[in-house]
Amino acid sequence: MSNSKQKILRIIDELVTICYSINCKKFNVNVELLDDKCILHLKGYVDSIDIKKIDDIEKSLNVPRAHELEEYYWNLAGNDLSNTELNLVGMMIDESTVSYNKKDKIFEIKLTRLK
Repeated sequence: MSNSKQKILRIIDELVTICYSINCKKFNVNVELLDDKCILHLKGYVDSIDIKKIDDIEKSLNVPRAHELEEYYWNLAGNDLSNTELNLVGMMIDESTVSYNKKDKIFEIKLTRLK
């Protein structure tokens, strides 16, 4: 399996870890592989989540992509949920959005990784 695919799997693992950490009742991850990018969309149902937790996740994912560091550290992502792990994921992606709809109890993360 290529390094690119393995990196996407590590990112997905991290998304699943986030769902477990915030007690999602049900969640899914959609992966869209396009010619120029990969889009990962997580959607989970959770009764409530602390707004600070959402802010922490968003801040950790919104770090600039670092191609040079990605090659050295990508295999560390997906081991446990910490700001460091999310920062590593942030360094492996180009765009992210994090949201929680309190009324519908839907937590979402959308990540875009350019090729």
